[in-house]
Amino acid sequence: GDVGPKDSDAVYADKDVATLIELLKKRDIEGLILDLRQNGGGLLTQAVSISGLFITTGPVVQVKDTFGKIEKFYDKDAAILWKGPLAILSSPMSASASEILIGALEDHKRALIVGAEATYGKGSVQVALDMNMFKTLRNKDKDMGAAYVTVQKWYLPTGNSTQLKGVPADIKLKDLESCLKKREASYSHALRWDSIPAVDFDFEGEVKNSKDICFINSDLVDQLNNTSKVRQNSLEEFSMFNERIKHFDNAVNKNESCLQILKRLSEKREEDEFIDQINHAVEDLKKQDDFAYESVELPDIKHDPDESPKKEEEDIDGAIKFDVNLRECLRIMKDWILIRQQHSDEQGLSPDI
Repeated sequence: GDVGPKDSDAVYADKDVATLIELLKKRDIEGLILDLRQNGGGLLTQAVSISGLFITTGPVVQVKDTFGKIEKFYDKDAAILWKGPLAILSSPMSASASEILIGALEDHKRALIVGAEATYGKGSVQVALDMNMFKTLRNKDKDMGAAYVTVQKWYLPTGNSTQLKGVPADIKLKDLESCLKKREASYSHALRWDSIPAVDFDFEGEVKNSKDICFINSDLVDQLNNTSKVRQNSLEEFSMFNERIKHFDNAVNKNESCLQILKRLSEKREEDEFIDQINHAVEDLKKQDDFAYESVELPDIKHDPDESPKKEEEDIDGAIKFDVNLRECLRIMKDWILIRQQHSDEQGLSPDI
């Protein structure tokens, strides 16, 4: 993450996200999903401003420097762009400023977090220190390079650090990325987890006093989690996905390899056959139950009409891309919308869950 100011000529995510939300609202969407999987972060100020699209006002992140001084960053704009159901898809590679956004909206009970057991867990900020400033007469002609120095740590509004532990999901889904075991906690030199005092803010009062904004609560999470678990234990696509995860985990974490060429070729054939089987299964699943969608893009994005069609995207295990977790998040959002409709019909009021 970076704390730096905006460059007036640069392109920023908050404006793009706001534009896309406005376009989606014109299509009368009933739920919104932010996909922050494999998102390594960016500007801290962007995490604050994007959070502000979904909350009225309030704390987003706390930053502590090497001297122990704590600075609090708030969304001070009472305007809110999307008040309806909001879910965020996370993964073990959601890191830094992405974790700030995820954690802040979770603290405000504003978003349902779906995906990884926990995000990456990078709750620190580094700056590049130019080592050439320390040149002497002896090494004046040498490039001394640079050193990254940790100068700050992030903390969520409730005071918990995102370091090591990351941000846990409300509804957990398995993923291929977890097999890579690449998280901040895997580094021996990683800073420890700690916490600081929570920001003085009435989160419960925010929920009670904002009747037209959709918040989450433990009962809703339990209900959505239970229906999701039934699907995860019964749908064919999850059985297929679990096989892929098991196979990929064995492949990336094995610590021995045979040096005999015939054995290696045999293993390669087995690998190709497995991927072929998965690809056939994916094609069958797409035919049985594929999600219809309409592409909504930023107005200034232009495509070359003569551009050759893209090949089918591959996942990290080499199989055809089949986004099981996105599909399940869409089902979870549908469940949530139906619950709100049912609640509204029973109470004769606008849905407030």
